[in-house]
Amino acid sequence: MFLSNIDIILIGFSIGALLYLFELAWIWGGLAGFKSNEDPDYNTPISLIIAARDEEINLKQNLELWLGQNHNSFEVIVVNDCSYDNTQHFLAEFQRKFQHLQVVSLEETNIFKGGKKHALSLALKAAQFERVLFTDADCKPSSSDWLALMNAQFTDQKEIVLGMGVYEKQKGLLNYLIRMDALQIAIQYLGTAARGFPYMGVGRNLAYKKQLFFDVGGFKKHIDIKWGDDDLFINQIAQSKNTTICALPDARTISKPKTSFGAWFVQKRRHISTSGRYRFGTKALISLKTVRMLIYYSALITGLFIPELFRPFLISASIIYIAHVLIFVVLKNKIGKVDEFFVFPFAEIALFVINILIYLSIWMRKPKSWN
Repeated sequence: MFLSNIDIILIGFSIGALLYLFELAWIWGGLAGFKSNEDPDYNTPISLIIAARDEEINLKQNLELWLGQNHNSFEVIVVNDCSYDNTQHFLAEFQRKFQHLQVVSLEETNIFKGGKKHALSLALKAAQFERVLFTDADCKPSSSDWLALMNAQFTDQKEIVLGMGVYEKQKGLLNYLIRMDALQIAIQYLGTAARGFPYMGVGRNLAYKKQLFFDVGGFKKHIDIKWGDDDLFINQIAQSKNTTICALPDARTISKPKTSFGAWFVQKRRHISTSGRYRFGTKALISLKTVRMLIYYSALITGLFIPELFRPFLISASIIYIAHVLIFVVLKNKIGKVDEFFVFPFAEIALFVINILIYLSIWMRKPKSWN
């Protein structure tokens, strides 16, 4: 017995809808149900590491916010990675004012060109404390307790803390897409980690114990590429037993977004290009979202043009949409306020198309720079 076209579309939509509900319940629900430690740890020593290349402007705006965190025993290590601007002079002035600021400087030669992995490796060697926390020069903390809240998530067993990095809200469609893209990625890696399947973190807000880095030989497994100091490294070392998350609005970092589509496209190419190095299980987990979107939206759009399927598909899609929006409301205590949450399900379609284009561009030509 052969299936009719309507039967095939109906089966496809049903599979896609089930995958969608599974994603909402398992990943989004995992994050919604996770309880982070809300009592800041102001006393356990910790090192904050920032790698900077030609970041004088961003450091002038943000460094004092990092140095002024509420904590009784911490240091800030800034690695000046072969900068050509006045970063070195600016950092020298700040060192005179802040005793807990340590500067590590790299100089470019004909042979040595610097690089973020090398910069972070030197900073880790220079760090005084076992707990190390990472962010970027163009980021600022969401509160003065950011460092203490991230620090509070460590335990004897939990040696990796995955934090959340968002982007500053500005006007325009591009800014909206950038913010929604970062939010979507954060919910996925934080939600899966909450369920015991950590697979990545972002260098804008990430912490781990220093000994872990040296136990696995640092970045040697992917030293042949210039990026992946955050996601590839965490994909390598993170396990359910040693990893936790910090899902608190006051423990986020806020970054400056790109202001042109071309610059954002290049940035995303660099991020996505590392996914080919993920563990097989991670690739399978991530691919579920792609499969879900392909099946669900292709079947939904097709079915809405068929009279027999129009009403049941519309009702089913509306129920899923409402479920998606409602869980966004629940998540506001984890991720902070998101004004445009009600159009997020539509934004993910545009982001899906953009990601497909990026994958195609990576297939045709690999990105060459970490920054």
